[in-house]
Amino acid sequence: MIGFLTTLRTVNEWNFLGEFHSISMQKSSSSEGVSHVRRSISLNKLKNQFADAAEAEHFTNESDSEKYNNLWDYCSLYLSKDVETIKQQIANHIEYTLACQRFDFKTKSLFTATAISLRERMTEYWNDTHQYFREIQTKRMYYLSIEYLIGRSLMNAICNLGLENEYRDVVSQFGSSLEELYEYENDAALGSGGLGRLAACFLDSLATMNLPAWGYGIRYQYDLVDMLQ
Repeated sequence: MIGFLTTLRTVNEWNFLGEFHSISMQKSSSSEGVSHVRRSISLNKLKNQFADAAEAEHFTNESDSEKYNNLWDYCSLYLSKDVETIKQQIANHIEYTLACQRFDFKTKSLFTATAISLRERMTEYWNDTHQYFREIQTKRMYYLSIEYLIGRSLMNAICNLGLENEYRDVVSQFGSSLEELYEYENDAALGSGGLGRLAACFLDSLATMNLPAWGYGIRYQYDLVDMLQ
């Protein structure tokens, strides 16, 4: 669910190479005064810090087609990190994504909705990373493994996004606790031996070193889990 970015590193604000920096905030006229981080600010900061003269020639904030500009403008704000926004995210996923109501609500429902809300926040950085590497035309590495033993992802994602206090508050208001959700999650048993541990270590190291690399797996049916489901 949320394991594709388990190597995010803990700090204040993410730039697109895995590091975190404090980025100035702007008011959004379309969000009723809620502060958001403009991605254009992040792009400019990243350009100045990481792109050399040759790379800068390829760097642009424009979309490939101008007819989609309105769409990308609407997507240019990060999700707010305040408690009320997170509450609304999780509640929306419980009702609309999971189609869950009072009679069929379980711990799994809250866990899944929380995981999806985190995945949405991580996807913003994921997409920006792809866009940045495409614009500077950097080389990328793709690691293929049939096993990945990455362990549990929920705690890792919450802590590395710097939102543990906010999520703890929200989950408590919804009648549970982060510890209960942490215990509910099973290990991502995508393998059974040294190959899976090695693959996880490789990707964690690549992310720590800010190298543009992606990990790919193979969908298979006969192991500790049924990958076809």
